[in-house]
Amino acid sequence: MKKQSILILLFSIPFLGISQLYTPGAGVTDIDGNTYQTIIINGQEWMSENLRTSKYANGDLIPNVTESTPWSNLTTGAWVHYNNDNQYENIYGKLYNWYTTADPRNVCPTGWHIPTDQEFTQQLVHYLDPSSVGNQYSQIAGGKLKKAGSQNWECPNSDATNESGFSALAGGYRGGNGVFNGVGEDGKIWTSTEFNNGAIPLTDARFRSLSCYGATTYNALFPKKTGTVLRCMKNNSVGLNNIIPANKYVIKIFDLIGNESIEKPNELLFYLYNDGSVEKKIIIEK
Repeated sequence: MKKQSILILLFSIPFLGISQLYTPGAGVTDIDGNTYQTIIINGQEWMSENLRTSKYANGDLIPNVTESTPWSNLTTGAWVHYNNDNQYENIYGKLYNWYTTADPRNVCPTGWHIPTDQEFTQQLVHYLDPSSVGNQYSQIAGGKLKKAGSQNWECPNSDATNESGFSALAGGYRGGNGVFNGVGEDGKIWTSTEFNNGAIPLTDARFRSLSCYGATTYNALFPKKTGTVLRCMKNNSVGLNNIIPANKYVIKIFDLIGNESIEKPNELLFYLYNDGSVEKKIIIEK
């Protein structure tokens, strides 16, 4: 398989001292007709806006659960506006519980998916900060992910440069108890990765956290009942031009001795897909 070269523009804006590490994507439209700007960074295409859909990709409605007690008892997908106020949608998108991300009907547009923790941390955060601790905690990548300025961040929004074009916002969250918190201060984004805490069924999952108070970002745990914003990434943009069907995407990559890896050219690796299939491949970079 020949690697397709992807042109990544890297230039400086002298008066700001900021570099742009992305190129604009083609954009994408969800089942509701909402359109989203996208970016291409590190060979992947991501939404640069938070998800606003009220339906799964097959057209089925995602319930809008406004009351606190029903929300806290959910074990299936649901969405809500922050403070049950639709004025927040155009800026921050909707808040979704984690069960929405795991629903096989797919909350993202067809051909897109909610990123795994590995995709978010190793492919995006580590790209922005190669020195990030364990590919999870970074002292600088958060600033490169955050939309700059104070318009949608109520506190200082320190160190925000948005060099990635990701344009992360402080959409806040809804706790598992139904209480809203953090709009303007906290940017929390679900990944599709469950956390094995020994409970049956598993009760927690991983999210990516950003703050208005600095450039740090890290992955952490929330109960699945929590509502946060969502971002989608394009299925076939994982790594070096993998050609895979629209309903299939990479869950994990392993090397020959079974260690979890990221995609690398000229190295034989095993790809585990969301349908349970495994593919062995080597991508030759010329």
